[in-house]
Parts: sequence; C-alpha cells; structure tokens
Amino acid sequence: MQQTDSPGQWREIIRSSEAIMSTAEQERWDELPQKAQYRDKLIRDYFSKPLTVENALKIHDEISQILALDERVLGLARRQQENSQLILKTLRTNSTAIKAYQQLSDNA
Repeated sequence: MQQTDSPGQWREIIRSSEAIMSTAEQERWDELPQKAQYRDKLIRDYFSKPLTVENALKIHDEISQILALDERVLGLARRQQENSQLILKTLRTNSTAIKAYQQLSDNA
C-alpha cells in the first residue's frame, strides 16, 4: 500500500525540526532529548508506508534542510560540550588551589 499525500504530517516533522534547532540555539539542552524523540516518532510514522514518487520528490529538498538543521544542532552541542569541559577544567584547577591553601592554613 502506497502512502497518500500527507502534507500535514510532513509539516509537523519540519516544525519539530525547527523547534529542535530553536531549543539548541536557546541552550535549553535538557529539552532536546524529548523533542528529538517526538520528531523521531513522527519520522518513523511518516515513513512506515512506502512513499509515492511524487511525495519523495516533494520532500527531497526538505530532507536536506532537516539534515542541515541537525548538523547545526550537533555543532551547537559540540561547542556547548567544549565550553562545559573548559568550565570543569577551571573548577578542578580552582579546587586543587583551594585544597592547597587549606593545607597551608591548617599547617600554620
């Protein structure tokens, strides 16, 4: 059975992808997994039936746009991870310094 034209379903996938991007840009990282799971379900549902050639042609460019959005989200996430690692390194360094000062004051 071939898939009927379901532009509403596809528009929801696009909206969901844009919401993921917006969430990453706003650095609301704790919301990303839930949004990604929701979009993944939409995609699985959409592609659960074979596409017509016409539908495949209609969404071809939009699939590329979704993939580009996903790459941007991954880039933002990588930068956030790098920033977090720098913060953790600074905290570790500061903690080491504080322990050293504490030992000096304890020995004084």
